Amino acid sequence: MKIDLTNLENEIKDIARNIVNEAGQFASVAATRYVRNTYNTRVDTDSIKTTLATTSDLTFKIAVRGRSVSLVKKVVRVTNRGVSVLVKKSPKFIQGAFISSWQKNQTTRWLFLRRGSLRRALYTIGLVGMFKSRGTMNAINNSINKTLRKFK
Repeated sequence: MKIDLTNLENEIKDIARNIVNEAGQFASVAATRYVRNTYNTRVDTDSIKTTLATTSDLTFKIAVRGRSVSLVKKVVRVTNRGVSVLVKKSPKFIQGAFISSWQKNQTTRWLFLRRGSLRRALYTIGLVGMFKSRGTMNAINNSINKTLRKFK
């Protein structure tokens, strides 16, 4: 009985590539789902770029890019003393915050915080920061471990 071992190395590389790509796809979905549920925000498909593993390079890459979002999109309630915003699970009250009034040729409104005579615009953390958080990394690791358990 003869066993042909010439293509065995290539077949093992193909199997490893498929496993890495499957685990990476599940991890990407788990991270997106965690960010959407935790930070109460939509994640556009244009913001996340995934690079599949190849037989020569067995790494799956998730690249995230995105800017901070103005907190005016997260406003729950406006009072004379400040504004309540909903970024995570429960609303947070920001004392001294206010929404700018509409100006001529202005397309967006902004949430500002007044401290003395100065005011500064308030933003959420960026999309990259959301994906770098400890909770997102735990979701990615759990997804990868769950996927790799199928192949043991």
